Amino acid sequence: MRMSSAAEIVEMFEEDRSALKRLVKLIVTEPELRLIIVEAALREITTKQDLEKHHTMTKKEIEKYYQAYKQDLKELEERLRNEFDYKLEMKIDALRKELKAEIQGVKNELKSDIAGLAREIDKLYKLVMTSLLGIMITLATTILLKIIP
Repeated sequence: MRMSSAAEIVEMFEEDRSALKRLVKLIVTEPELRLIIVEAALREITTKQDLEKHHTMTKKEIEKYYQAYKQDLKELEERLRNEFDYKLEMKIDALRKELKAEIQGVKNELKSDIAGLAREIDKLYKLVMTSLLGIMITLATTILLKIIP
C-alpha cells in the first residue's frame, strides 16, 4: 500500500524533529500565519468575558431557582399553617361541643337536684307547719284548761 505524499511528509517530520522545529519557527515568524494560528486558538479558548458572561448567567439561574425555592417554601409554610389552623380549629370545636354537652349534663343534674331539694323543703315546710299547728293547739288547749276549771 502506497502512502500519500502528505502522510510521507508527516512521517518525515516525525523522524526529523529538528526539521519540524525549523518549520514551526518559519510558520511562527510569518506574521500572517501567526495571526491565523492565534485567531484559530482564540476561537477555541474561553475568554474572560465568556467566563464573566457564564458566571452572570449562572448567578441569574441560581437566583431564579433560589427565588422559586423561597416561593415554594412560603407556599408550603402557608399550606402547613392553614392545615394546622384547620386541625386546631376542629379540635377546638370538638372540645367546645364536648364542654357544652358536659355543661348541659351538669345543668340537668342541678335542675334535678334543685327539684329534689324543693320537694324536700316542701315536705319539711309541711312538717314544720303541722308541728306548729300541733303546738298551737296544745298551747290553746292548755290555756283553755287553765281558764275553764
